[in-house]
Amino acid sequence: MSISCLTILLLVLLIPGSDSYAQQISHDELIEILGIKSWRIPMPKDESMEWSIEVVEYAPRKYTTVNTGRLNLQKKALIVFRDMGKDIYQLTLKQTRGTGQGDLEINICSEKERDENRCDNSYNLEWHNVPKPFDDGTKFVIADIAPMLAPDKPRKQIILEPSHFRLEDIMKEKPSVP
Repeated sequence: MSISCLTILLLVLLIPGSDSYAQQISHDELIEILGIKSWRIPMPKDESMEWSIEVVEYAPRKYTTVNTGRLNLQKKALIVFRDMGKDIYQLTLKQTRGTGQGDLEINICSEKERDENRCDNSYNLEWHNVPKPFDDGTKFVIADIAPMLAPDKPRKQIILEPSHFRLEDIMKEKPSVP
């Protein structure tokens, strides 16, 4: 075989390989492109409790350490948010009892502001890389939400807190009415 034939054969083998390598995407790139945020947090030691996720009014909070007396550091829940657009986030919550999914809508405008057309619901969402424990160390802030025009003045927060979900557990919490 001549040298030119070997060169052509080598080029034919190398060129397709370089194209396929250029098209590979890393895990981190895929997560960023799909708009996914995730955290692992300890499960409550009380097995009748599970995590709830809420958008609440912003409050300055005193951050503390994780309450190891009430949370099990060995068992973790997985919380995943995916930006679906139009202020909707798909959430998946994988806990000891199973996996739940749903949608979370973010609206920073009050009902009065919406009625008077004084708020366009444009916001900055600051996701915390690590959930910030607050209160007694059993609740977590995972994001602060601020108006687009005032990013240093948050109006809402996304928090996680342990809650009872089963009816029999909720009924145990409520005092009986005579």
